[in-house]
Amino acid sequence: MTFSNWLKYFFGSFFLHRYASESEERGFGGVMLGIALAMAMIFAGLFGGSVASFPSYYHRSAEYTQFLYNAFAEGEDRLSVTVKDGTATAAKFGEAQGPLLINTFENETDRQKYSVNGYQLIVDTRPAKTTYNDFKVEYKKGDITLDHNGYLSLTAEQKREYTIIMEFTADSVEFTPEKVAGYVSWLLEQNNAEAKKECEALLDNGVAPESNYNSVYELYFKYCYPELARAESYGKAPTMRTYYLNTYMQTDSDGNLKCDKYLIILSDIAFTYFRSDDGYLRGISSFLSSLGDVQLAQSQTPEQAKAEVDGFFISFNKASASMLSINYLINLLMILLYSTIAWMLIAIIGSGVGRMTQCPQLKGFVLNLKSSGAFFLISGLIAFAFDFGMSFVLTGAQVYYYGLFFFVGVLGLRSLLHMAICVYRFKKEGKSAGKEDVE
Repeated sequence: MTFSNWLKYFFGSFFLHRYASESEERGFGGVMLGIALAMAMIFAGLFGGSVASFPSYYHRSAEYTQFLYNAFAEGEDRLSVTVKDGTATAAKFGEAQGPLLINTFENETDRQKYSVNGYQLIVDTRPAKTTYNDFKVEYKKGDITLDHNGYLSLTAEQKREYTIIMEFTADSVEFTPEKVAGYVSWLLEQNNAEAKKECEALLDNGVAPESNYNSVYELYFKYCYPELARAESYGKAPTMRTYYLNTYMQTDSDGNLKCDKYLIILSDIAFTYFRSDDGYLRGISSFLSSLGDVQLAQSQTPEQAKAEVDGFFISFNKASASMLSINYLINLLMILLYSTIAWMLIAIIGSGVGRMTQCPQLKGFVLNLKSSGAFFLISGLIAFAFDFGMSFVLTGAQVYYYGLFFFVGVLGLRSLLHMAICVYRFKKEGKSAGKEDVE
């Protein structure tokens, strides 16, 4: 068979029965290639549609944009944000840029200024890795509750009987010379030569200089709370960054977001969830390094500032592409799994039909895998168009699930049509009809 004939089979099987009927003579190479290309097209439809549809979606979210304009374009205490070398600084408009903390979830004054239409704002541009959370921890065994000092007095065997309950708080650790001196004293007084040696390396004439406050605290946490080593995956001690993510980006027992209307800007990353005018939920998250060097709302006039806000958040969505693509790649594995299950079921159904009708083109399970597998390519192309187009009117989750059903549905219907034609031709024209080249 020539390559041109293979191309006709590969691209024409979905449309012409005479090409689909060649499956018996073909191997699985074309089927596997078709599946791979179908998955690639579905990914392109989901990912490309999500990115391309964002401007339309954003401009159909009046309550969200009003919230943004109040915070960055026209409010009396509007803010400006600068991202340089992947790090954000912020300030009230016209003031010097630097570390800033705004939290409408916790601060009533901030809430009055920046919470609009139920949206909440957090801007915390303090250094993310070294702005530590003032956490609380207790240890329970039945009705017994111990504080940390009580837990430390237990033997290793006794400690294993207790459940550790750690709670992040809304407050950060504020260092004072007295507080840091307490950390130093604790480290030096422990019967731990390594802890003492590491601590002494951070001291100058027995006192920790301010430049080493963070290192002293991280060392204190390392040796004082070894049981909490897994509580923080970002910094070397529990951070406010982790508190924000754990508190405001979590889901409830039903899988629904606990908070779905907010914007969080940290020194290195930003997150937002908002709803369009028709109630659809959209989320964006991105490391600020993906944005490049940008400034948010530096213009003097409200109208120019609004245009800057619009441009910033549309760019923010584009910058989230790398994180978004990872999410869709993971979801694509589920699409491949469900599609494979559907493919197997279609082949089983085809085999059953072949046995009942004695149609030779449908009798074998492997033969049905080949014939239905030949329809993956065009089914994927149709699914690409569906996913891309529906991204402008549905949420990402809806496009994903509806697109999956649509793809499997097209594959299944085309396979059933193939079965029906094979049986019809076999019954009408006899056993040889299955091998005729009829369009």
